[in-house]
Amino acid sequence: FLVAAALLGFVIGWFFNRIQAIGTYNQLAEESESRLRILKKQLLSASEDRTNLQDALQATRVKLSNLESSQKSMDDYVARLADKQQRIEELEAQAYASEEQHMRVQRDFAKFRLYKTKEVQQLQQQLAARGGAVPNTTDPATNEVPTLQKKAGAAAAVVGSVEGAAARLPDITHEVLESNQDVMDMTSEFNFDPEELLSND
Repeated sequence: FLVAAALLGFVIGWFFNRIQAIGTYNQLAEESESRLRILKKQLLSASEDRTNLQDALQATRVKLSNLESSQKSMDDYVARLADKQQRIEELEAQAYASEEQHMRVQRDFAKFRLYKTKEVQQLQQQLAARGGAVPNTTDPATNEVPTLQKKAGAAAAVVGSVEGAAARLPDITHEVLESNQDVMDMTSEFNFDPEELLSND
């Protein structure tokens, strides 16, 4: 009887221990499943973050490529603007020199014209003084009339040629205006002041 009681007590104890172990195992399993769910959520969040980072990296690469293209376009624009600016300075220098030359020619021409006008008037007066004389091939004064007429015609021709030369002086004003218009057209491609850009260089 004692052996049966001891055996029964052992079986009951083992059964209760087994039940307690199963309860502990179930508790650990639930905790593990809870941790696993948390880890899965964290993994999913990390995966989403990774996707977002990859998208952001790709967008950054695209922006960098666009910036490089814009920088190249800007460099080309600055080079063209510098060329135009240099051309305008050259044209302005030519215009200034042409204006000085024109003023100098006008001044010299005014003096020359005054001198030639007086000379023509003197020749015309001499022709008028000799015009009333009876033609005589042996008279030196009469023979001098054709020579005076020739001199008067030559003087008038010189005055006319100088006036034509003054009118044909090079006029590069339209070329300066065209270059300025080209610079304005180039500036309209970008929204900034070209003078500010050149000052920053």
